[in-house]
Amino acid sequence: GLADADVRDVLLELRRVSAALYAAAVRARGAAGLKAGVRVSVDVCLEDNFGSLTDEGVRTLVAGLLAMRDVLQPRILRLHANRIGDDGAESLARLLRASCWPIEELHLSHNRIGERGFRALLDAALAPTHTG
Repeated sequence: GLADADVRDVLLELRRVSAALYAAAVRARGAAGLKAGVRVSVDVCLEDNFGSLTDEGVRTLVAGLLAMRDVLQPRILRLHANRIGDDGAESLARLLRASCWPIEELHLSHNRIGERGFRALLDAALAPTHTG
């Protein structure tokens, strides 16, 4: 399965692909594309990893996605069947609050999220601050 250390490689690939797609969109739209705020929508699927993804990997993933939020927008996050706990859920809540556009689907079943993590996610979902 995918280990926490592999998340950095996933983010590098996302950055490379989103940069290429962003450049293509800007070429297609011209200068107006820059003014319109071109964003690349992605589905992130790190599911069924035999429990390999932990809170540390989620923190790395969230930090990377937030760093790219001006051009890359996660639409779906499939992170079920891993070892994500309350700390990872709180990181995901930070992503929900800070995303420019709403995340449409968040799959987290079969993880280790307790009440603290659930409350953080619920609070973030009920008080969105999307700027897009």
